[in-house]
Amino acid sequence: MIRAIHPRWALILFLSPALARADSNQDALQHYNQGVQALSAGNLDRAIAEFTETIRINPKDPRPYGNRGYAYLVSHALDSAIADFTAALQLDPKTPRCYKLRGDAHLGKGDFDRALVDYEKAMEGGAKDVDFYSNRGLAYMGKKDYERALADYHEAIRLNSNDFTLYVNRASIYALKKDYESAIADYNQALRLAPGNGGVYFTRGIAYAEQKDYQHALADFNEAIRLAPQFAIAYYNRGGVHLEMKDYQSAVADFQRAIELAPQHPWSYFSLAHLLSCCPKAELRDGQKALEYANKGCELAQWRNPGGLDALAAAHAELGDFDKAIHWEGKALESAQDYPVGEQEKMRTRLQLYKQGKPYRLE
Repeated sequence: MIRAIHPRWALILFLSPALARADSNQDALQHYNQGVQALSAGNLDRAIAEFTETIRINPKDPRPYGNRGYAYLVSHALDSAIADFTAALQLDPKTPRCYKLRGDAHLGKGDFDRALVDYEKAMEGGAKDVDFYSNRGLAYMGKKDYERALADYHEAIRLNSNDFTLYVNRASIYALKKDYESAIADYNQALRLAPGNGGVYFTRGIAYAEQKDYQHALADFNEAIRLAPQFAIAYYNRGGVHLEMKDYQSAVADFQRAIELAPQHPWSYFSLAHLLSCCPKAELRDGQKALEYANKGCELAQWRNPGGLDALAAAHAELGDFDKAIHWEGKALESAQDYPVGEQEKMRTRLQLYKQGKPYRLE
């Protein structure tokens, strides 16, 4: 399941007029000011170069470390960002902005524990703006502490009720709690604020699909694709809705289009292989093509994905090679220990069919 998550990194320039006036090294000050101008203009490479030169000349000033760290953060050079924020804090430990931004870098790496430690220090220093609550909420979400995540997003939205990304992120938290009604309400508000955003239609479509409201899900995926015709994952999810609605021809077309747009995404191969193997409509089944798609998907997933191995087994069964079907379904079950119990039971059912020399058919 794909959901939209929006970290927030507001532009923060570490400016200190008093320090600037006291700085006797005019070369360092010139490079620093040029770096600030480049950073404000979004020229990250130039900003990094200017701050690097500033640091070479005057390595004791925390400001260029902080600003270069921000440039690295926006460039997604997260380890470099963490190193610079750490250097800035060693020179000036009383800078809550650096704690907050270093927390953002840890968040970007998925290191939620370190992110939360830094956010706590930032909060102690007075950093309590929208970006702080939004990103700390994401860290709590990463820790599956959904109540604290929601509390942070309630506060972020209280501070700024006009930012659609806040509603999208809060909706994602509600969805993880399986509170799809609240999630859809937040997606609705996000669309009132950003009516042309295909990503919001897409994520609301997922919420509708989770409720098995396939008509609304289909309408949202259609709109997401209309707004963003190259949106591969929207075709994939729409294919899944067509499959649930037993519109098998449309499902095949959507999975094929998803593969065309994102040929490195293995799940589209798995879904198409499974459908071509197991479709109730004989005219749509094609065991040989199913085998090709399943093999390609398994290669992309390095033969580790239970869903891919399950699709491979189904393809072999459709071709009448039940020994291989039994082998690969067994491998699928071995690697599906983290799958929901219901999905594992479906795999066992298919395995029994293959042992009886019968292919599997979708109901």
